[in-house]
Amino acid sequence: MAGDQSQSSNQTIDITSPYFLTSADHPGQNFVGDNLLKDGNYSDWKAEMTNALFTKNKFCFVDGTLPIPDEGSNDRVIWQRCNAMVRSWLVSSMNKELKNIVKYATTARAIWDDLKERFDKENAPRAYELRRTITSVHQEIMTVSAYYTKLRGIWDEIQSVSPSPSCTCNRCTCNVGKSLTDMRDKEKLYDFLMGLNEEYSGIRSQILSISPLPSLVAAFHMVNVESSAFQVSGKKQQGKSWATNRRDDRSNEECAYCKKPGHTMEGCFELIGYPDWWTKKAKGSKNQTNRFKDQHKTAAVHDHKHTANLSREDIEHLLQLIKESKAKDTKPIANTTGLTLEEPDWDG
Repeated sequence: MAGDQSQSSNQTIDITSPYFLTSADHPGQNFVGDNLLKDGNYSDWKAEMTNALFTKNKFCFVDGTLPIPDEGSNDRVIWQRCNAMVRSWLVSSMNKELKNIVKYATTARAIWDDLKERFDKENAPRAYELRRTITSVHQEIMTVSAYYTKLRGIWDEIQSVSPSPSCTCNRCTCNVGKSLTDMRDKEKLYDFLMGLNEEYSGIRSQILSISPLPSLVAAFHMVNVESSAFQVSGKKQQGKSWATNRRDDRSNEECAYCKKPGHTMEGCFELIGYPDWWTKKAKGSKNQTNRFKDQHKTAAVHDHKHTANLSREDIEHLLQLIKESKAKDTKPIANTTGLTLEEPDWDG
């Protein structure tokens, strides 16, 4: 018996074997950091510990797929050594209260099963709280990526607290498992779209009009591209779109000439003439604008003929009235706009 133990301890173990231990492996290793197992965080702890055990190729010691070898087997001592190592890793990842509960367990699988029996149950109050949280989460000041990441964290916790049912008979032919997964993914898509800010209403309608609906990841990329376009064009993502804010700013302006809102005298087409690209009113108003200019020109010539009988004091008085009229942005009068002769012309 002693010879078998000596032989088993001296034999070379392949690095792919679950019995292989590196020189860095020791009983006090902690694979979960500050996330020590306590009442309320079993789902997170289990996910981190499962990942660590798979990485070390030691998960078979807790799920029962590698049972203890029979008495007299060359692998029995090696199994016991690895089992003790895995057991110590589990204990090192718990808080002090839970360590006292499992300290008498002899195998890593016994500890794993005991923790599962204690904590791995559906938590209805927590599931309810998470569902209420998911309906109240909105993007607000978050970026699209940050908002999506926050939702993913809540969805993952919901899955751990209330996992989706799956087929266990291995004889299912109707793919009900895939249908349930697709249904839950569709619910996640609705959650994501409902919480987006209002400036994404256009892309949201576009996504919902696609048949069949795109996947959650595809929808996220579509919205993220829209967000990048907003940033490139300088549009602000603050409740209303840039175009809406611009229209609101201009709606408070009023032209002093035509008394219409949305522009000032400097941009009034009725005063300065309609441009060629203004197709809606170019034809109907072009002649009107030309007639308006002809009337002013005729009035100017008419007034010029009568100014010869005016004294210098009368001309200066008229010029002063014109300046005051322009300062008040009053509507120009046809019989005064023609008085635009400069003073040197009146001296000669």
